[in-house]
Amino acid sequence: MSDEKSDLMIEDFYVEPMDIVKYINTDTADEFMTFLVDEAIDFFMTNEYSPIVEQQKFDGFVIDYYFLADCVSKFIEKRVEKVVDDDGDFVKNVRRKVKSDFAGEGELFWKNAKILLAFLNFLDIIVLSSSSKYIFSQTAYSYISSSTGTDEFFLLNSVFLKNEKIEKFQTNLVKIGSKSKYKMVGFGKRAISNLALKLLKKEKKLRQF
Repeated sequence: MSDEKSDLMIEDFYVEPMDIVKYINTDTADEFMTFLVDEAIDFFMTNEYSPIVEQQKFDGFVIDYYFLADCVSKFIEKRVEKVVDDDGDFVKNVRRKVKSDFAGEGELFWKNAKILLAFLNFLDIIVLSSSSKYIFSQTAYSYISSSTGTDEFFLLNSVFLKNEKIEKFQTNLVKIGSKSKYKMVGFGKRAISNLALKLLKKEKKLRQF
């Protein structure tokens, strides 16, 4: 008699980007949104800066694309874990496959990223960029570290969150991502590259998610 767990394959749970609909859909969109905010709070508590930041000139918040993709992979991992009752290598490999599709390098990255964002836009979680050329905009921020008292820097690959979806999380999002906490120090690929070089000379790092 075969061991039921040993017969499991990643393909039983996730094959391609379109398979995210099995896990994040109209029935689970609110659950995913809560998970996303909780993960952002945990990240802030550990790292002192937030993957969700309030916009300086517009009403609303943006989230880093790569942090968003990582949360998608974690959310799917946890749902698969419930089915197989296993928190070992198998569910972690499912997560790696999802993350590789949406956040890995390669010729399919942009296509897969557009699929993810279009789907999350359909669920009213994010606002899809009107530009066909870019899926996110690059913005660099600085903040004063409470542990060192010095300026630290990070890069946000910004995607707009849907205002209506985050209303009930507003209080917590302001605590971690208030525009008063962060200063925008660079926008766009060229400005970001120049900033990264300046920081390198000062032995500073431009952190990324």
